[in-house]
Amino acid sequence: MQSVTLSLPYPLSVNALWRSSRHGGWHRSKAYREWRKTAAWDMRMQLGALAKDALFPETAIGLRLDVGRPDMRRRDIDNLTKCICDLLQDFNVISDDSLIEEITIKRFPDIAGCCVTVWAMEPTAQEVAA
Repeated sequence: MQSVTLSLPYPLSVNALWRSSRHGGWHRSKAYREWRKTAAWDMRMQLGALAKDALFPETAIGLRLDVGRPDMRRRDIDNLTKCICDLLQDFNVISDDSLIEEITIKRFPDIAGCCVTVWAMEPTAQEVAA
């Protein structure tokens, strides 16, 4: 498989993913749990049954995020990658988000959510020679 493109809901900012508990721990926020549920459903509808094994196992990964602008608030675009990367790993699209070697993020005013493209990167000449 060379690449996969998924249409997902607009990702949450990394600032909205976690909440502290009264007992000193951390847990996923309600908004994050709801976003993951919706995004996982969307992925299943686009990919069919999710595989036991990752679609991109143990290989260098490239990731492109085309995101919309849900409103006119100022948003840090780099805060949008965490929940997407974790979702791709948790639902076996990629085996480990630490394998992502390249991320490109771009805003488009006419996109309602987020278009995610994942691809296996070609090994460099140095990697092939090693």
